[in-house]
Amino acid sequence: MLTDAVRLCSKSDYLFLYAERHTGTSKAGFTNTFYGCLRKRDYMKSPDKQVMRESIWKKMKMAGVERFPYAWGRIPNFEGAERAASRLGTLDIFKNARTVFVAPDSPQTPVRELVLRQGKTLIMPTPRLRSGFLQVNPVKGTEAKASTIRGALTQGMSLPEDNIPAVDLVVQGAVAVDLMGGRIGKGGGYGDREIQILRTNGKIPASPIVVTVHDMQVVDWVPQDAWDFTVDSIITPTRVLMTITREEVSKYISYILRHHPPPSISESGFVPLNEVTRMVRKKLGVGGQVVQSVADSDSKGRFEISHEKIRAVYGHSYPVSIDLNPADIHVLYHGTTEKAAARILREGLNPKGRQKVHLSPTIEVAHEVGKRHCEVPVLLKVDAKKALENGVSIQKASNIVYVADHIPPQYISRIEG
Repeated sequence: MLTDAVRLCSKSDYLFLYAERHTGTSKAGFTNTFYGCLRKRDYMKSPDKQVMRESIWKKMKMAGVERFPYAWGRIPNFEGAERAASRLGTLDIFKNARTVFVAPDSPQTPVRELVLRQGKTLIMPTPRLRSGFLQVNPVKGTEAKASTIRGALTQGMSLPEDNIPAVDLVVQGAVAVDLMGGRIGKGGGYGDREIQILRTNGKIPASPIVVTVHDMQVVDWVPQDAWDFTVDSIITPTRVLMTITREEVSKYISYILRHHPPPSISESGFVPLNEVTRMVRKKLGVGGQVVQSVADSDSKGRFEISHEKIRAVYGHSYPVSIDLNPADIHVLYHGTTEKAAARILREGLNPKGRQKVHLSPTIEVAHEVGKRHCEVPVLLKVDAKKALENGVSIQKASNIVYVADHIPPQYISRIEG
């Protein structure tokens, strides 16, 4: 029997997460599958998440949309759960799935029943993973009973985690979700562990993950931790929402600030944050907290927020004037195509569609940038030290992007091999 375990190492500040398989009656009969570790202080319930949970539970109760066993402290059951399941059933990702993993929570009962009525194989984790995973095969006339926890335990077959069949679709519940795919559960971490077990055992290499929730549970933004999984689609009683990625949001913010800013843009490239938020919300449906989070955490240092205004630091085609620090590195690199490399070695590096030439601090970064243009980019080396000494202006835009108005050809050479 597979049971879930979270054990503390007595001599450390870490939680070790693993599943424990009972293969005998003595202590020696337990073997462990390691899933990772977290700092104890990070694993405790996030205050921000708990505030959001309690807000959703309270709103659902006040609106009269919760169902038995009611919302508080749970993945909330809701009025319209059957309609959400039916809506999921119209999607190709459901129609084409042969094996479907569905959470054991009450609002997903209609989904589990639909899976069985459609002749599909149901994989279900037992509550809190106490008894591991179950496989329930469709048997005509028993679908309603088998979709309940008690019925699944009676009619289903217990599965070791490494014997779970490949899963074509994952259906989870949630307390709250956002359009970036962020999800909050009830706080026990079981949904995240279920997904981690499936991924660790290679059961969902590219399978879509969806949630069925009430419309009231779809919010502007949910706080996320590093171990939280994200969802691909949100199914409610009234609509199907495809989630978007942080990269999509980042690209649209870049599009606004670099190329098509509103008239309020300043000479230094700043635009009121609330104005950019309105534009992003209109286009992508996400709010200010998402815009702030994406800008603050951008790994390429694209954005700067100051005094309720935001700007792109580099990459503009729209004319702006931004003061940057001088380059602090002796050698820079540029990845490009074979044809462009020949021209650059003759004429130097000139901006193409932007105000500035972009340079990279390492060969690896330049190679990745160059791959946007061709499969095997040519790598060029720029003698930044000599160029700076001779009065060529090169500036540091971020830790991975340096910019210049022009790099003359005498400072550029090709990296062979």
